[in-house]
Amino acid sequence: MQKQSYTTSGILHRILDPETRGKWTTRKFVLEIPGYQDRKEYRVFELFGDSCDKIERFREGDECEVKWDAKGRESNGRWFNTDSAWAIMRPSGGSDEERPARKTPDREFSRPPEQQSERSRRYAETDDDISF
Repeated sequence: MQKQSYTTSGILHRILDPETRGKWTTRKFVLEIPGYQDRKEYRVFELFGDSCDKIERFREGDECEVKWDAKGRESNGRWFNTDSAWAIMRPSGGSDEERPARKTPDREFSRPPEQQSERSRRYAETDDDISF
């Protein structure tokens, strides 16, 4: 039986914090998908292991396209489904390089300038998002 993959586009609604279970790390994010008759629909995707870093180039509110697999499993007589994302990219083949990775938390920019790191002050003073 061949594995079935899906592609879904939408707005990145929420990026959740990474979760570590033993030696494995997962990270979930919520995609807002246009629904029937202007209703908003949401789908939760999960990144696993090294793929968790792929979400770092995105911010909440960004448009993105997600490639994913639906996985199901049984545990103690209960059944569970996981939408496992394996690729996240800008729509229409846009480059992931359009925005730099989020290395500095947003709260850093809300601090008074004297409490910000030198790197944050330089980044905040530039007009573009690219640091080179």
